[in-house]
Amino acid sequence: MTGHLHALDYIFFFYGLSFLLLAAVCFFLARQERAWRWLAAFGLAHGVNEWLDLLAFTFSDGSFFSSVRLLVMAASFVFLLEFGRRFAAAAGGRNFSGWLYALLLPLAALGSYYGFNGLNGGIRYTLGLTGGLLACRTVYRASTGPEERLRRPLLALSAALGLYALASGAVVPASDLFPARWLNQSSFTAFLGFPVQLLRGLLASLAAGSAWLYFIRRGDGGPASAVRKARIAWTLTAGLALTLAGGWLATDAMGRRAYRDLRHDTDNLKTILHNRLTDAMLVTDQAAAAISGSPWLSGALGGGAGDRARAESVLDRYCLAHGFSVCYLMNLKGVTIAASNRHTPQSFVGKSYAFRPYFTEAAAGRPGHYLAVGVTTRERGYYASAPVHGPGGRLAGVAVIKRNLNFLGKELRMFPLSFLVSPEGVIFLSSRPELLFRTFHPAPGTVREALAGSRQFGKVDFTPVFPQEIHNDSVVDFEGEKYHVSHTHILPDGETSHESASHLDREGWSLISLNSTRPVRMARFAGILMCFTVCALLLAFFIALNISEGARESAETLLKLKEEVKTLSGIVPICASCKKIRDDKGYWDKVETYVAAHTEAKFSHGLCPVCVKKLYPQYADNDATDEKPGT
Repeated sequence: MTGHLHALDYIFFFYGLSFLLLAAVCFFLARQERAWRWLAAFGLAHGVNEWLDLLAFTFSDGSFFSSVRLLVMAASFVFLLEFGRRFAAAAGGRNFSGWLYALLLPLAALGSYYGFNGLNGGIRYTLGLTGGLLACRTVYRASTGPEERLRRPLLALSAALGLYALASGAVVPASDLFPARWLNQSSFTAFLGFPVQLLRGLLASLAAGSAWLYFIRRGDGGPASAVRKARIAWTLTAGLALTLAGGWLATDAMGRRAYRDLRHDTDNLKTILHNRLTDAMLVTDQAAAAISGSPWLSGALGGGAGDRARAESVLDRYCLAHGFSVCYLMNLKGVTIAASNRHTPQSFVGKSYAFRPYFTEAAAGRPGHYLAVGVTTRERGYYASAPVHGPGGRLAGVAVIKRNLNFLGKELRMFPLSFLVSPEGVIFLSSRPELLFRTFHPAPGTVREALAGSRQFGKVDFTPVFPQEIHNDSVVDFEGEKYHVSHTHILPDGETSHESASHLDREGWSLISLNSTRPVRMARFAGILMCFTVCALLLAFFIALNISEGARESAETLLKLKEEVKTLSGIVPICASCKKIRDDKGYWDKVETYVAAHTEAKFSHGLCPVCVKKLYPQYADNDATDEKPGT
């Protein structure tokens, strides 16, 4: 089960969590540079969108919920595009005009011509791809200015945004919108073996990590603060990695256990239905073999009215004793000469059924088996036939018993979706009456012609229930729900063969059941919720630590300023002669030494005009003013 679903639910969870991490980091960056708030809004909206996809995958989807998710996705791409515009202006580059939306939005809306998936693709092509590439370009241009320690995180963020633009904006849901019919999410999974959502989640985590590193390195708290922030970052990274790995294993284990329970329950119910069907067939086969040995039947095939009356009494007794629909006797021309329903408006007497395979099999000396709709009664049934031998062992005719299969209705109701499917793919029995006599999967033209000629199922609706043959032990979508496929091949002699191949056995009838995977999905969702709880606590702890670290930086800066002001305030002891200053330890230092030790000021030495005139009169400017008043 887990392998078939590709663990897509957990991938959606990881995908959304990565974007929420990006939003959290950009939230702190936006406190210093407002343009980052748009990337934070993109991360928040896109993370929520992926978790909405998780809910749709786990529970059920609908047109309204799909529209909400599409709207949230479009809004997130608008935020990404706006980040590219605003960050370009903040970095001193060109700010693209808002008229860009007037071009992109109509182009996105044109995708609706190809349906909902076409609109999804149009939004991704125009807003997602354009916004991601613009954000990539502007972040790359911003990386050329900062110092080396800030350049690398910005380059990594630029690469992550660019690759994400291609993975999210170019790989879209399949539709007739060019080029979505060739390059789409299904073709990506078929080619690479994993869903594109996994690649997008990894790129989102790379973007979050790059933004995180940039945030740490650009802090104003000095080396000590950078070390503390790095310690917080690596601790959270390790915690999240361990939580996600443990959550993956726990979710997978819970899903596998629920899947084993589902298969166990399915096998039990399927065994009940299968045994009821095969037992009914076996009893009918045995009754046909028994009735064919009656000497009164062989006598009726070559005798008069008295022999026929005795044969009719045999047919009546067998029909009444076993609850068969009808028992009848046919000559070697395929014409019915005696039948238990001879007194009904749908009497078989006098009618030819030589075209039926059950007759041709018995006429050749072999027992016959056939599931079909009666050409006279229009009722479904199982036909069992046996050759009737006359004196000397000569083949004289054919005895046939038809059993109506409507008694299986109660058992069929035990399954929401169960089917008895012919080798040609026609649904003969079903818990859903409206699906009867439809093809389970597409039937080729030769099969359609053969069915029309045999009249085995009357009028067949060739609109397939599924667009292609479904695989045993796989998961399929049907009417907005996901179902696990299980089937048993029914052999003509009543024995069974549990198919181990990856396709349906085309040479026999199959009992197919579709069972909702909701119990498995709910079990996996419980594991995801536990992992989400731990991750949310870690993120809350991270946010609290970063807020605390910011407050600590501000407090340290303020304290440093207060100390500097306090050092140079009040009464400072200074020598009236040499101008040295006494520190708090009683030592006398030069003025420049004292000031340099207590502030960040630096001194450069020179001579004032008065000292130049006093010490070097030959170089003094005689017109220079000796001293300012008050000095």
